[in-house]
Amino acid sequence: NVHAERGYKCFVVTSTYEDEGKTTVSVNMACALAQKGKSVLLMDCDFRKPAVLRAVGVKSDTRYGLIPIIKGTSTYVDSVKFIKSLGIFVLPTGGVSLKSTEVLDAEKVRNILDQAKKEFDYIIIDSPPSHVVTDSLVIAPLTDGIIYCVRRDYAKTNEVNRTLDEIRGAGVEIMGTILTMSSG
Repeated sequence: NVHAERGYKCFVVTSTYEDEGKTTVSVNMACALAQKGKSVLLMDCDFRKPAVLRAVGVKSDTRYGLIPIIKGTSTYVDSVKFIKSLGIFVLPTGGVSLKSTEVLDAEKVRNILDQAKKEFDYIIIDSPPSHVVTDSLVIAPLTDGIIYCVRRDYAKTNEVNRTLDEIRGAGVEIMGTILTMSSG
């Protein structure tokens, strides 16, 4: 709906803590949009614990992805992979980095996103938890907004509110919240 109303097409999926369903939500959103005939790029921006490739059933290759693009050892074109069985394109991390804030060059990420926005109807970015690391808050201002995952009976209300305040403080629009791992 926000695409039709405001032209938004690039979203970060985050949460307060790990294990709240960010990757599952990201993959499912990408697949649902692809099933509607949209071209979708799913980017994995969790440099510490990348999970998108595992979630879509593809083996990791450290030669291609965001980290190699940022380091200048790979290109965007070589790193984006089409997952035929799901009908989506994936841009993996291309490895793991515990110093992701040092690797995460906002200008290079902006260039990648600018190129992707020209080629895809939607870009879904799976990011690390916002309350744990600042990576998602570095990437989010380059996008149209955040989709916030909250796992039922997991993070305390005050922790969720503090994280939402941090997101708002970064000037990022919260597009919506998804309650995950709920039987109801």
